[in-house]
Amino acid sequence: MMLQLNFYAPVNGRIHGDKEIFWLAFAISGDENYIFNGYRAAAVGTITPQLERAKPDGTGHESNEICSPHPGHVSSDDDALVWFNSGFLYCGQNDVVDFENEFSHKSRLKHISNLEDFKTFYQSPLRIESAIIPPMDLDIQAVNVDDEPSKGWFMDKRYCNSYMWCAYDKIGGRTKDGKYNRLEGKVINFDDKAQELFTYYGDVWVGLE
Repeated sequence: MMLQLNFYAPVNGRIHGDKEIFWLAFAISGDENYIFNGYRAAAVGTITPQLERAKPDGTGHESNEICSPHPGHVSSDDDALVWFNSGFLYCGQNDVVDFENEFSHKSRLKHISNLEDFKTFYQSPLRIESAIIPPMDLDIQAVNVDDEPSKGWFMDKRYCNSYMWCAYDKIGGRTKDGKYNRLEGKVINFDDKAQELFTYYGDVWVGLE
């Protein structure tokens, strides 16, 4: 059934990718013995060091950030990584990336000091240490005066050929009218064993193993 739905225009014209077909195939076949994951989508990768995203006054944010070209899902049963998109290279758009232009922005990946290292980083395996599940979806905004994020997701089109998603575990804070609109999501830090396995898979994927 999944195979047939993938070639059926009224279905595949209304979805992005194949994930919806997984459960639709069960439902159309009359088997509704499935459940949906309790977590929303996550950004997968490494948490941005606070020194790389300090507030204008030099202090750190209460929120955590992961900027990654790899959205994914984490199991609400045991916080295990279930899947993520876009292959295992840090940036899957390398054949069309303008490296010199992207490196010149210098607002992310600040630990990379030169253009060649920037290229190498993009072309290397994604290193997965953590995941961030933002508190709300793209339509919710929590404007605040604390320089904290106002939205859980932000697409930074300056990086990875316009496919860099930044996710935040906290949005909002104090507002101009004295209210407090903080909303919180979830940070998941994978244990050493999981990280080692992710590293091995990534190295195999890009041919380092």
